[in-house]
This record gives sequence, structure tokens and C-alpha cells, in this order.
Amino acid sequence: MSNFNERIRLTKNNVKRAGLVTLMGGLMAAISPSAFAAGTPANTTVTNSYVLDYSAGGVTQDTVSNANDAITFTVDRIIDLTVTALGDETVVPGATDQELLFSVSNMGNDLQAYKLRVMNGASDDFDVSSIQIFTALDDGDGVFEPGADDGHFTSLDGDPITDDIHSDAVIWVKIRSAIPSGRGIESGAVGEVTLIAETLEPSTAASPHTPVYLRDSEGDRGADTLLADTSGTSFEMAKQGDHSATNSFQIDTPQLTASTEFRVHHQEGIDCENPSGPIMEGYAIPGACVEYKFIFRNSADSTSAEDISFTNTLDGTLKFAMADMSGFSGGTIDTPGFQEDCGASDCNIAINDAALAAGNVATLTIRALLK
Repeated sequence: MSNFNERIRLTKNNVKRAGLVTLMGGLMAAISPSAFAAGTPANTTVTNSYVLDYSAGGVTQDTVSNANDAITFTVDRIIDLTVTALGDETVVPGATDQELLFSVSNMGNDLQAYKLRVMNGASDDFDVSSIQIFTALDDGDGVFEPGADDGHFTSLDGDPITDDIHSDAVIWVKIRSAIPSGRGIESGAVGEVTLIAETLEPSTAASPHTPVYLRDSEGDRGADTLLADTSGTSFEMAKQGDHSATNSFQIDTPQLTASTEFRVHHQEGIDCENPSGPIMEGYAIPGACVEYKFIFRNSADSTSAEDISFTNTLDGTLKFAMADMSGFSGGTIDTPGFQEDCGASDCNIAINDAALAAGNVATLTIRALLK
């Protein structure tokens, strides 16, 4: 059901404390290429030196300098990240391989890896199953372009740990799962899915892929570690090196109904297949042209009714004249032959493999002669 090529884009300038991105119809945001949240990279040595020149009695004195003992300090490491949910998805009960999209942004100033976890909501209507995690690294422009500049998604099998992500970089995360069916899984039901990202040491560290911890013991000459992350959901806490966001699957089942209208056309010399002239209600007497109109409505919010099949069998007192359908997407209609005697053979009018979009109305009109 998902179409990720038409997803919203992430505004990185606002993502620092964003939580859930608000989806607005047709609005496409993007990460600003010039945005630089993290600042100077961790472990950078900052040096300050001075030179002092002066004279006494008109005589230039020796230069005073701290060049051999400059003031230096090491830039500390900031651990900060933001997980952002990029929009709910509408699904039907029993659907498989349904997908939600998230992003994970490294807002710190050092190279990091992340361990990903997926949690079902505790107070929603249903839990998803068969969960798989896929990732793709953004190419740096903040625009979601899977299969193009952002490459292809790869599955995180086993321990779901990402590749190393540079400061100010974004990784796209796709959660694929199955929707349950059965009692209670009806239109309006919501299944929440939360993605949690835990910051790990990168693969190049002395202890790769271990959790990061607050470190405040190196003084000016070593890099301390500051945990600056906020909390995204109740599944994690601020300043613990992790962040999360919640997305949801929303059930919308097709609401297909059918109703029937009946009338008798009464005209002199009527052509029942293609009536012309004023149409007046007539008497249901032998030779009259009778008309059945079936009206189909899909009152779902967004889900199409698919694989529609419908069969109407005319009474043996009739001769088939015509049948026409409109409003469906695709589909075929099978009819008897013109003026086929329904008393001698079954007069079945059938619609097959049609679809009706949410909110749409379709009709099937059948006319026959009363023998």
C-alpha cells in the first residue's frame, strides 16, 4: 500500500526537537544542505598561542611567546540523535509486507552506529507481526530517493545494527510487517509502531558497537562524552543516548453496498435496447421494457474495493435486451445474447474483476422485455 517515492521530506533545521513530523497534503519538506547542527568534530585539538613584542628605552626586547606551551583543549563528544516518523499508512486487515518509514539523524559531532528496535504500542488496537528492518543511507541532500541517489534498502538481519553514520548524516529506516485480521480489526483500528535507535560506538572504535556512556574525566586534554539527546516516546529517556518516534498503521476496509432501482418504460414502438424519446412509467404488461439499475457505493475513507464480482439472473418471463456498467475501474461484463429467451436458458449478467475507489459510486443497468 505504501508508495515511498512520494513520501514527505525531512526538515533538518527543525528536526532537533521535532518528534513526529506533521503530514500535510502535498507538502514536501527537505533537509537544508547547508544545515550544520553538530559543529566542530569531537577529538579536534583547539590551540591558542600568543606572541608579545615590546621595547625598553628604545631597545627592542626579546619576544615573549607561549608557542612551546600553547593553551590547548580537546573538543568533547556530543551524543545526540533524532528519530522521526514520516507518516502513517492506511492498510486493510490481513495485509502483508506493509511498510512504515522513519529517519534517524546523527545530531552529534562524531561518527556513530545505532542499534534499532521496534516496539508495538501498548494501548492501541492491534499488534503487527513478521517485523523486518531495512535501512538506506541518505546521500546528503535530505531528499528521500530510494533506488536512486540513496541507493537500495538493505535488510538488517540478526542484530539490527546500522553502518557507521557521520555527524549530520541521515539514515532512512523502513519497517515492514504483517497486519492481523479477525474480530475487532475493523475500519478505524490503529496499530502503533515505535522505532527506537540506541547510539553505539562505531565499528572503528576500540570497543565497536558497545553502548555509549557519559564520560567526564578527561579534563582539557581528553575528549569527554556528553549525552544531549531528548526523549521521543515513553520507550526511552532523555540523556541516555537513544531516541524514538511512533508511526501507525490505520485500518480502512472497503465499505461496499448495493441498492436497486426498478422502472417500467412505456412507449409506443419502444426499442428496449436503446430507448429514445420521452421515458414514462408504464404498465408491467407483456411487451413492456423493464429496467433494473444496481447502484454500488464504496463509503471507505481511502481504500478501494477490488476484485468485485456481481451476478444477476433474469427471470424466465423476460428476454434480455441490454446491460451496461459505469463508474468501476477496469472489470468485464458478461451478458446473454440480444433478446435471448431467459425461459429457455439462464440469463446471467456478471461483472468480474472490477474495482471501486473509496467514495465512488458505480452502476449496472439491465433492460429486458416482458414476454
